Amino acid sequence: MSSTSLAPSHPTGASEHVDAPAHESSDRLLTIDDIARWFGVSRAWVYDHTTRKRPLLPCIRFGEMTRFRRSDVESFIRTHSKHHDSK
Repeated sequence: MSSTSLAPSHPTGASEHVDAPAHESSDRLLTIDDIARWFGVSRAWVYDHTTRKRPLLPCIRFGEMTRFRRSDVESFIRTHSKHHDSK
């Protein structure tokens, strides 16, 4: 596995709009590492949000494997985004 630098972690989660990697196919299941890079958070943050009650990051489990549908993750982001009116 190649070494890549990740953006700094945001303890409150994905607070700003971040696009998924452009090379990701919309039907390819994403890994915990993919989600961590996309959100700019640690693997532990992703795992924590797949096991907690709220907010629960939707995932698919195959035994010990955890995968994510891109559409589910995008929906999670929309649902938990906070929009502020500029007045």
